[in-house]
Amino acid sequence: MQNTKPGLSLRRALHLGLGVGLVLLLAALVTTGPGRSEPSDAPSESERYGADVIGQPLPEWGDLRFLDAPHQRKQESFRGQILVIRFWTSGCPYCETSAPILSEWVERYQEDDVTILGIYHPKPPRRVSDETVRRLAKELGLDTMLAVDDDWEVLKKLWLRGKRRAFTSASLLVDRQGTVRAAHRGGNLTPEGVKEDRLAYRAFADTLDVLLADNKEPRP
Repeated sequence: MQNTKPGLSLRRALHLGLGVGLVLLLAALVTTGPGRSEPSDAPSESERYGADVIGQPLPEWGDLRFLDAPHQRKQESFRGQILVIRFWTSGCPYCETSAPILSEWVERYQEDDVTILGIYHPKPPRRVSDETVRRLAKELGLDTMLAVDDDWEVLKKLWLRGKRRAFTSASLLVDRQGTVRAAHRGGNLTPEGVKEDRLAYRAFADTLDVLLADNKEPRP
């Protein structure tokens, strides 16, 4: 539904622009860190952190297998909802650190048309059973909607896109129209930890708050 509140649209634009700016700021902090030196053929930090996907439509994910029925769903099924996608795998300490906040968001936003989708990508790519993925998610403490990307094709389409990313365990925030509005470069999605993690989390979470506010009446 189109937003007819000019003030709210301006606020949304400013905050979403800030989200992109924070991703680029994080890239700059890493690039200019003490003793940092990259070879000339190294990927740019904005490429590693995924700034290029922000503002772009989420690509079609093809044959993504959902653990709960219906097991095949098109992205149109999530139109009108805010979608948080987290790629995760087993034996990943970053995924374990990030699981609590994702599970918390499931509870916090259950009345707000927000879907938290955890997409499992096995390392190395291989066929895994639904039962195995459910067990691994339970061990991780990840209580979200679950899907499986056995061969990494969805990961390649939605996140990697032929780029040399910092992590495969990344998160994407998609608005109700299917546009990517924030990208968390992977690693720890948490409000705690080192400064870089806190800034990356804050940029992602703040953009989620803006998308939620965009469908509500502004305060007087």
